[in-house]
Amino acid sequence: AAAESEARGLALHTLRARPHKRIFRDGVLMDEMEGMLDCIEPDQVMQPEENLDELLSTAGLAQTRLQQIFVGSTYGSTEAHTSREVEELWPPGCRFHRSIIRAALFAINPGVKPREAARTKAFVRFGPAAASKAGWRQRHRHVLDLA
Repeated sequence: AAAESEARGLALHTLRARPHKRIFRDGVLMDEMEGMLDCIEPDQVMQPEENLDELLSTAGLAQTRLQQIFVGSTYGSTEAHTSREVEELWPPGCRFHRSIIRAALFAINPGVKPREAARTKAFVRFGPAAASKAGWRQRHRHVLDLA
């Protein structure tokens, strides 16, 4: 237990020591301080789709692809696992202890955000700013944590 606690402390320290990064200049990931020194604003991040069903479908594909990267590289596979194989190896809500990131003890698959939770977040967080009909339809574009 002491070794696991020490490893967690080291992992947390490693994450905190990393500089914050933001997206600048049409998609270039830079250290936040570098962007500030160049006096440039970070790019606005939003989803390309407005329709919640399309966003959730894209989120499902992104979630599966991310899991394929973790599972495939962990098992030394050169072939991508199918979504069904990934689902069996790492179902939603479960920890994956063979993380490809050395400082991480494990990775968690939260699954795709449920539709009702995404609708509620879009309504509560971004609905009030969407005064027009067009803005109201676009409120889902700002929900970035679907996968």
